[in-house]
Amino acid sequence: MTRVNRKATPWLLNCPCPTPVPSKADIGMYVFFLRSKDMKSLFARFMQDQSGATAIEYGLIAALISVVAITTLTSVGTKLNAKFTSVSNGLN
Repeated sequence: MTRVNRKATPWLLNCPCPTPVPSKADIGMYVFFLRSKDMKSLFARFMQDQSGATAIEYGLIAALISVVAITTLTSVGTKLNAKFTSVSNGLN
């Protein structure tokens, strides 16, 4: 059995391998274990991230402001058109 220099290979310190020299299957399982931990932390960070929600909120506020502006300008435009028509008829 070959001994492994654990200082040269620090990833073996927490390896759940039963032998001092891990087989390819043990290394693969350890890499899978590390990646699954990374995926769990990535998913947890994704669920806690509020930046997307903030962008959506800003988008909704901008949409609301545009609807109000369009409605207001349409109403003012109609009244202004009626006023100019009455002034034009008065000048004729």
